[in-house]
Amino acid sequence: MNRFSLFICFLSALSGGCITTSLPQIAIPERTNKADFSVAFVNTSAHLNAMYTSKPGIAILAGLGTNGFTSHGELGLGFVRPKNLLISVGLGNASNTARPLTYGGTNDVMEYWGRFSSVSIRVNKQLKQGAGIINSILFVRGTDNGDCAHNCYKFTNRPLEAIYYEPVFYVRGHRNRYRYFILSGSIKIKAPEDVRERMFDFVPLHVGYGFNFPRPKQKS
Repeated sequence: MNRFSLFICFLSALSGGCITTSLPQIAIPERTNKADFSVAFVNTSAHLNAMYTSKPGIAILAGLGTNGFTSHGELGLGFVRPKNLLISVGLGNASNTARPLTYGGTNDVMEYWGRFSSVSIRVNKQLKQGAGIINSILFVRGTDNGDCAHNCYKFTNRPLEAIYYEPVFYVRGHRNRYRYFILSGSIKIKAPEDVRERMFDFVPLHVGYGFNFPRPKQKS
């Protein structure tokens, strides 16, 4: 196993107790009046995206991300400038459930679950040579629950409100431009109350790759 594989395994273990959100649309269309589809694999999660762009550049977007015990879906509306810019606003919904693997800092909570809704504002700017950056602000509101056997800290429908900044840096292949590599993360702007009791949080770091369809014409 090479060093890169070991690094990916480390990231997978790091994010095993984290809640994932859906990654935004990565590839900016090269022309309008068409549909695009993409799939991405990052850490221990999978992400699907679909987008239709009308001739004037108005886009309808849909995304889904899951890592097995949590799923986040989002629908959005945006504006596209082909090969250059994608601005979008989205509404999302998510649910999660998990059994903590370690209980040292979780007050013996045996099961954790919750739901939340989200509002996102995203700006995707493609740079030179197929590289680009997405700046995302995610507003989250919902509830979470924790259960345990006895003599421990239980909670039911506890309010959860937070704001996250989620940057995404991507690089598209030079010849195979339908392929891209991803590096992204979640940074808290406003944390939930009683942070000490929160066992799970959004994945702090995403590393992965994806494919976009239909394939653009190859460079000569």
